[in-house]
Amino acid sequence: MNIKNEKILEFDKIKHMLSELALCDKAKENAIKLTPYMDLEETRRKIKETSMAKDIIERTGTPPLPIMKDIKVYIELAEKGVMLTGEQLSEISTFALSVTRLKKYLKKSETWDNEICLYGDSLHDVSELSDEIESKIRNGIVDDNATPLLKDLNRKIENGKNQARGKLESMLRRNPLWFSDGFISQRSGHLTVHVKQEYKFQVQGTVVDRSGSGATYFIEPDSVKKLQADISMHEIDRQNEIIKILFTLTNYVCDYARMLYTNIEGIEILDFIFARAKLSLKMDANEASIETRRRIIVKSGRHPLI
Repeated sequence: MNIKNEKILEFDKIKHMLSELALCDKAKENAIKLTPYMDLEETRRKIKETSMAKDIIERTGTPPLPIMKDIKVYIELAEKGVMLTGEQLSEISTFALSVTRLKKYLKKSETWDNEICLYGDSLHDVSELSDEIESKIRNGIVDDNATPLLKDLNRKIENGKNQARGKLESMLRRNPLWFSDGFISQRSGHLTVHVKQEYKFQVQGTVVDRSGSGATYFIEPDSVKKLQADISMHEIDRQNEIIKILFTLTNYVCDYARMLYTNIEGIEILDFIFARAKLSLKMDANEASIETRRRIIVKSGRHPLI
């Protein structure tokens, strides 16, 4: 079909409607590129697919197809040795979980002999991957208890900060006149007290910063310097452990790359099939009978856009 005939029949508008009902980019692209099938058996097969998908939707509801934006990109990055972020790993986990839900959805169609269910058999169960990611990542970041070492480092950091704050709060209570206010602040990674200029030599420690007027000195007292140094070392170890966890999970994604690619391809196909079914339902359309004779009989026909 040439572009002129497509516009006369408004087939281009119908294809646009179809693309809007698809979720993934590949299915949208297939909808826009759609042309009439010239092979009889292929035409009948596509019509049957649409009818079966329509039947599933009517019986079971809208399929839980995932939005797969950037999933393939993340897998490719992992295969190149690039460490994935917590957010990217969470998206892969969500995709893996959606595959499980989709397989269960398609499984229901087996009971009424619907061939679309066979697509569910081609999707790989990657729930182990999602379980592993979910055990380490929470809300797009590495969970504090992801490994025993990370849990221990977090505990040491928290204990060190509590001890340091306790010492500084005690100092504030003992000598309130030395300080411009009664709270602790963090400057350049150091816990500091706000010392009045005239008392700066009363507090043994390191000047980290001072106010614009020069009236207040932000000093890290020597009494917490050792604690702060220990905290800094633990924070370095903590960051290294987080990187190790992210790289381990990234490598785990690589182990499942082939299965994930297969699932993406399968879902792209299903998305296109179900988009056709959704459009059929939206138009209240019925399956056409395809004949080999060179004639067309239209009964109770109507333009789908009217």
